Amino acid sequence: MKISTSFFLTGLVAASALTVSAQQTATITISPAPGDYETLPTEFVVTVEGPVSISKNVLVSNPMLITPPEGDSQQLPGTYDGNTITCKIPATSTLPLDEKGTYTVAIRKDAIKYNWEDGSSTKSVLTEFTYNVAGTGSETPDEPQDVVYDIQMIKTTPSLTPLDIQNKTIETLQLYFDKGDLELAEDAMVTISGPNYRQSAPLLFNMKTETTTCFKAFFEDPEYSGTYTLTIPEGVLGDKEWIADHQYGHANAAVNYEFTVEGGKDPSQITQDLTFNPISTPSIAEKVSNLDKVTLLFESTPYWNEETELEVGYKGDLQALQYSSFTTATIEKGNENEVVLVFAKPAANNGEYAITIPEGTFWNEEHEKDENAGSLNGEMNLHWMFVAAKPEVNVTGHTPATDAKVEAFLQGENAIIINTDNNDAVAALEFTVVAYSLVDDTAAPETIIATTTSTDKTDDGALCWVNNTGADINLSEENFYEVSYSLLDSDGEVLADGLFEFYGAYTSGINSIGAEKNVNIVYNIQGIRVNSDTNSLPAGLYIINGKKTLISK
Repeated sequence: MKISTSFFLTGLVAASALTVSAQQTATITISPAPGDYETLPTEFVVTVEGPVSISKNVLVSNPMLITPPEGDSQQLPGTYDGNTITCKIPATSTLPLDEKGTYTVAIRKDAIKYNWEDGSSTKSVLTEFTYNVAGTGSETPDEPQDVVYDIQMIKTTPSLTPLDIQNKTIETLQLYFDKGDLELAEDAMVTISGPNYRQSAPLLFNMKTETTTCFKAFFEDPEYSGTYTLTIPEGVLGDKEWIADHQYGHANAAVNYEFTVEGGKDPSQITQDLTFNPISTPSIAEKVSNLDKVTLLFESTPYWNEETELEVGYKGDLQALQYSSFTTATIEKGNENEVVLVFAKPAANNGEYAITIPEGTFWNEEHEKDENAGSLNGEMNLHWMFVAAKPEVNVTGHTPATDAKVEAFLQGENAIIINTDNNDAVAALEFTVVAYSLVDDTAAPETIIATTTSTDKTDDGALCWVNNTGADINLSEENFYEVSYSLLDSDGEVLADGLFEFYGAYTSGINSIGAEKNVNIVYNIQGIRVNSDTNSLPAGLYIINGKKTLISK
């Protein structure tokens, strides 16, 4: 009895080729089939139809994961034979086989490498099968409940009710919530609005206890007395269950918390008509990759002094309270009720950029005709997050080539080379080399070169790694090797990544020699050079003149 599932893989970048030429279909069948059982089967046979061949992936060695109704999941190794994989639960396993409830048997994401007819390769997606066991164990656990928006803000520091700005400020506002171990959603923002004041700021982690989590946000002090509102959108933070899946767990309820500010200016002095405040493009607090001008759209025709210049501030550290001066911006006419703030130079470094538009910079037609009438803008604080767009980098080739046979990475040679169509954009190569046995499917993968970063380049500008370890690294014909790599820019950001495979071609023999034989270059099995006089070596396995050698006494 079998059950099959088909997957269509399109638009994927192959592990050992640059493109996938056509739609590719992998059909997975598993035996015994999912269904009802007294106890969980102890052997599963997975068959993959579609690829020319399948093999283990370097980064995910065990292809199967079994999750019981209760307790921890367990990975199962697999024995590969053609396009089939056999996974057995060992007799020594602590995995319960008779727990009453549903077991999930999963083919793990990226665990199996599919090799296609066009020479490309892709990896498995997560595929799950369920087995209902009627054994004598515990009942199936309850299904996860839907998300509950019940996490409450319990206090702020400083206290905001009321806030006397003559004695306190809200430049660093700490927000406390009634649950420990909370985490933030991506781009979580909070907002404070009030008389002539509206600012948004990122919510940042501060500290936590067993029962409380504290976040912080940075705001400028308000100028005017009156009523202000702190707005925290629903679901910007939650517990671990909610972070893993936003359909379950606990998240924060929306907060619209009103507080009063005392000791500021009289709000009646505000000359602006609040509807005269403009819409900013990009929006306030928006994340952008190009920032050299900003459009402001007013509800009525704006007027301004043509000689006005505005300061553009910058801070690379979001927790800093002050902006440094970056450049200036001039004001130009846009379409209809628009004006455009044009930067003297565009944003360059990642960080937050801001423009403060003083009160009275813009006014409407009524005020243009009579300076004692009409409305002017109040002070406006505009800010944006700038994240420079990454240059496009595509890998065009690599050494060793896919499926090449390589005897060794020789001392002093350019052992690994990655060529791209934009070598100037790449500043560093980060890579790992792992060996997989071709003769023993149960052998664990062996890391030959742990994660290493290189900034070396070849004469034509390609990133490379030069073997400067002090010795040749022999690559056995009994293994195939996989290089997983990332290409980084000068800021350490990943521009491109991938992996490729090649085969070892070094033939090593284990010779047995007596203790009387002397050689000059001797390493122990850990790769540490030792005394070259074999007479003084204890019995054991050594690398002598590049060959595995057994010393016997």
